[in-house]
Amino acid sequence: MSNVLWVTHFGHEWHLKVEGGNVVSKHSTEQEGIDAARTLIHNSPHGSIRQIKIQLADRSIREEWTYGKDTYPPAG
Repeated sequence: MSNVLWVTHFGHEWHLKVEGGNVVSKHSTEQEGIDAARTLIHNSPHGSIRQIKIQLADRSIREEWTYGKDTYPPAG
């Protein structure tokens, strides 16, 4: 399973999906999608899902959050 959850604007809905996977849930508002993503991330096993990204209809990323240990700066 990927470690990224996407909250994406699609038509008149906001979809919550796992990166590279299927839609997990659909929501009427962006905030409902974000709330569902936060609940899922906090209930996931330690070390699995670590990041939430908010993607607008134009495919730009408006915001993102990383949970747990961030790998920045990268090793090397």
